[in-house]
Amino acid sequence: MSTNNKQRPASFPHVEGVRGQINERFVYVQNMLRLSGADIARGSGLTRSYISRVITGKVNVGVELLLYLSREHSISIDWLLLGIGTTTRTPKPPDQSTELVSQVQTLQSEVQHLREEMASYTKNSQSKDSQ
Repeated sequence: MSTNNKQRPASFPHVEGVRGQINERFVYVQNMLRLSGADIARGSGLTRSYISRVITGKVNVGVELLLYLSREHSISIDWLLLGIGTTTRTPKPPDQSTELVSQVQTLQSEVQHLREEMASYTKNSQSKDSQ
């Protein structure tokens, strides 16, 4: 006998209310950033139609839209989903590893150049002493 015959509720009222709040927070962020639906669609890679349906509450904010707002505009996902904390998150500082690698390579090149100069100086000094 199959155990998959369990009835599932069609919807959870408290979840639907939360989803509506997420959409409201999305619209708040859109206005705060002064972005049109077309701007958001273009930046996120989502369709203008989808963004319009989110704005009007016909569909819920999806993960792709949450990630876009977080990554591109430093909007807190905690705030978008739960309404807790601040609207914006502290952006991660830029990755400085590329700059540091470049500086190390420059220093290594300078050290090599100084070694070559030292070897040349030592060689010239020894040849003068032997004369």
